[in-house]
Formats: sequence, C-alpha cells, structure tokens
Amino acid sequence: MDRWLCPGNDQRALHELPADAFYDQIYSDATKLLEAFIFNIDIPTIACINGTGLHTEFALLCDITLCAEQAELFDPHFKFGLVPGDGQGLTFQELMGTKRAAYYLYTSDKLNAQTAKELGLINEVLPLDRLFPRAWEIAELIMKKPRAIRRMTSAVLRRQWKRRLVEDLGFHIAHELLGMHLNKAEL
Repeated sequence: MDRWLCPGNDQRALHELPADAFYDQIYSDATKLLEAFIFNIDIPTIACINGTGLHTEFALLCDITLCAEQAELFDPHFKFGLVPGDGQGLTFQELMGTKRAAYYLYTSDKLNAQTAKELGLINEVLPLDRLFPRAWEIAELIMKKPRAIRRMTSAVLRRQWKRRLVEDLGFHIAHELLGMHLNKAEL
C-alpha cells in the first residue's frame, strides 16, 4: 500500500504506520509539496477558501487569499496531542506573528474569516457567491501586466516564503514526527 490513511482523529492509527511510511508519506511528502508549490510555481497565485477546513496552508501561501464569510481557519494538532509542526503552523507563525500564532496553535481555537483578515492571514472576506467572481476580477487585473513583470513580481513576493521554508519547514515537521513517536507510549 503506497498511502496510509488515519481514520478520524484516532492517533493510534498513526503509530501503526511502518517507520518508512513516516518518512516517505509524512515528512517527505509534506516538505516536498510545500516546497514545490513555492519554488516551482513562478506565477501569481490566488486562493479562495470557501468553507472551514484543515490544512489551509496552501491557500495561505498564495499571493492573494480570499475567504468566504462563513469560513474558519484553525490548527487542531496540539488539541490532539501532536506538535503543530507542519505547514499550517508555519504559515500561522509567518502571517500573524509569533505571539498570536502561539495562542491559536496551543488552543486550537478557530479564526473566523473577519479575524483571519484582521490578523493578516487573508486579504478579503466576501459572501460565498462573490468569492470566485472576485478572484477572476483580480486575476484579470494581474493578467493586464506583461508576463515578465508578473513573474518577477511573483519572485519578489515569494522570497520570504522561500527563506522561511528552507530555514524552518524541515525543523517543524521533524519535531511533529518526533512528537508522534514519543507520544506513542501515552496512547
């Protein structure tokens, strides 16, 4: 089996994974997916968050992030006995700052769309029926500029994300995996 699924929030299922699955499926995939997104997509990106969900880091890593009014962002890792060491925790720290991120990562409290905007995680809050039309409006505005300008602007705006991923992502994920391993006896 090349993919391992953990049903619901049963943390014991995580510990039944073979050792190589932790590396191949969790560490390697988690780091490579985020790195590929930031390092290999060299055009402006726009995300739409249309509801509540886990792992919104890809949407938060986009150049522009729009959010429906009813959407909520959160990271439940700590609540379930896991280190919040993957991309979600990293994006929270980068976008809202260390102190605010610590609060939301320790409490697993949900951020409603308006609070997410106020804390700098997203750019706009819209009614659901305006979400995708607004993304297209912004995309059309961006597309009016020359291709080279779009690409170079994207490179400038992604530089901080590249630096943060190179410096911190592996450290974060390694701690999440070590925490899973150490927590095994407690389950």
